[in-house]
Amino acid sequence: MRDQTLYCIQCDSPFTFTVAQQKRVKSQGFDAPKRCPECRKHKQKSGNSESRRKKRNRRDVEPWEIIEDDD
Repeated sequence: MRDQTLYCIQCDSPFTFTVAQQKRVKSQGFDAPKRCPECRKHKQKSGNSESRRKKRNRRDVEPWEIIEDDD
């Protein structure tokens, strides 16, 4: 195993995926990163509030009513 140069899917810049990072990611069962560290930071900052808002909205939805057949 050796360091890999990957290209960010967002900004297309190259970044290094080190052996230590590869081992950690593999042990946790994740795939290799698709975004560079800068784009990941930006995505976390902008995406967190939106995902929390979506979760909050899901709780506000009325649950399904279960109707049983009399057959």
